[in-house]
Amino acid sequence: FLFLVFPKTTHALVTTFSDNSTCVSISPPAGPVYEGYKYTAVVTMTNVGSNNCSTANNYALGASGNTKNWGANRVPLPSSPVATNQSVTFPFEITVNASPGIHRFSWQMVRDPESTYGFFGGICQIGITVLPSPYALYLPLFLKNHPAGYVPDSGKSTENSPYYSASNA
Repeated sequence: FLFLVFPKTTHALVTTFSDNSTCVSISPPAGPVYEGYKYTAVVTMTNVGSNNCSTANNYALGASGNTKNWGANRVPLPSSPVATNQSVTFPFEITVNASPGIHRFSWQMVRDPESTYGFFGGICQIGITVLPSPYALYLPLFLKNHPAGYVPDSGKSTENSPYYSASNA
């Protein structure tokens, strides 16, 4: 047998981008997520670029992917500036516009409009299972048991209802 021994070599390529970030954590809404409801999500990013990120220079957290699903497109920096190697936590509200199913919840730092397509650095993402609204489950039953024109808030019927009379208007 012939064994070849090669000396161990290490090559490090260190590149610092002026705009760069890494994902520290992503916390989607806790518990079940229903379509049409509002929730709080939290994303934490670290600035690993050589530029300080600031609101004045149009830095923000941006939704990457289908932004229509979550009702939010950009989240401003909660504090500014964010220095190199400093982390920033973005708590923000989302409105679930996605239909029931599993959807990508994906966020990335953005600088509008300077960097390519605006986005740079690491992506924070997770899959979220969206459930049908609990109201969607009961709506057919409600409609079956209530006549057309019934207004539940007032307890009165409208003119289009067979139960309408001038005395209950």
